[in-house]
Amino acid sequence: MVRFSYSELFLALGLGVASLSLFGCGGGGSSTNNTGKNTSPIPQGDGSSTNNTGNNTSPIPQKAVQTITGLPSGTVENLSSIDLPKTTNAGLPISYSVSTPNTCMVSNFTLQVTNTGKCTVAYTQNGDTTYAPLNANLSLDVSRVNYYELPPSVKDCKFGVINDKTRESILAEVNDIRKLHGLEPLVYNKDFEKYTNEAALAVAAQNLASHNIDSTWNCYSENASYGAKYSSLYRKNSSLVDYQVHPTDAIVSFMRENTSDSLGHRRWMLDPFVKETAFGLADGEKKVGTGYTYGAALYMLNPATHIKNTTTSPLGIYPYPVGNYPRKYFQKGDRLSLFILYDQSTYFKNSFVDYSKATITIKDDTGKQYSPTGILFDTQSQGVPNNLSFLFPDFEYGVNYTVNLDNVTVNGQVKNYQYSFKVD
Repeated sequence: MVRFSYSELFLALGLGVASLSLFGCGGGGSSTNNTGKNTSPIPQGDGSSTNNTGNNTSPIPQKAVQTITGLPSGTVENLSSIDLPKTTNAGLPISYSVSTPNTCMVSNFTLQVTNTGKCTVAYTQNGDTTYAPLNANLSLDVSRVNYYELPPSVKDCKFGVINDKTRESILAEVNDIRKLHGLEPLVYNKDFEKYTNEAALAVAAQNLASHNIDSTWNCYSENASYGAKYSSLYRKNSSLVDYQVHPTDAIVSFMRENTSDSLGHRRWMLDPFVKETAFGLADGEKKVGTGYTYGAALYMLNPATHIKNTTTSPLGIYPYPVGNYPRKYFQKGDRLSLFILYDQSTYFKNSFVDYSKATITIKDDTGKQYSPTGILFDTQSQGVPNNLSFLFPDFEYGVNYTVNLDNVTVNGQVKNYQYSFKVD
């Protein structure tokens, strides 16, 4: 076992509540019998009734009303996730179905809003011997999310400035990932936004992610060029002008890194010596062609401080995935990776790791053994200073795996490592 301390492209660096009730129908007024004569109205006081023979019959039972609390109402934001009630007031399970699949969907009692417009959800409960059935529709208006305090215009080469809510969501996403790996959290530095804002604009305007932005690019600027060199970049586009992408989608893509074997984005995200970050975003109508474009830049490398930084992150192996890992950040087919941190004093002292004779074994809890494929390793200064990665074709969700990495040479000493992971 080895352990190491849509059109969608991205590039890595080189160094309200509603309630509903249903009621049964009750009898009342007068009626006519077979002789054509009026009979007396059914008495309401004791609930009894009289048949044609004059004998009393039992009252028709009224079923109790079911209600639901916790349903959304009115207007919701695009790209939001809303937890739906699982049961009625009677404790009976609710079923949901969507008639507007282009706008929203329901999965595991979560309403996922995916586009602007109208979202219509049917909710039903069949009732039982005590409670009446419930069947109704929920209609929601979906509005665009506002990510900006100053909106961009890609067509006019005007960069935008994100709002505090977007800054907070980006930083939380980054630090949630780092926490999963036992790494120090980053701080947000708005001073870098002048680079990320203009780099994101150039990426969106050019419909291209590259660390080499020059004067031939749409919406070129010196800040854009500088920001592109030291940021992880992401772009996405759609033929639909009213399309929208959530900013944190870029962060998730940087971690999964399923279009690049070098794993540069992931390596920068997990670098123990990175201390601060900033985010830039530009989206909207394309400058070239028709449709929607999205460009993002996450500042990761401060060349003035990175090589001087120390870290308090613990020494040892840093695998991906590790422990109980969210499926959001790792999915079947993604490349697994790891690096070893053996010196907290400086980045480059962690380059002396030799994986050339290392062996990797993978076992599940039954003892069944699996073989990794596509093993790659390097000590390039691209995010983490050493890196080993591999594929795991037999991976399954919900299974606990133990990985052994043996015979790896770390700063001249042979080391063995072990870790476990399960992705749910």
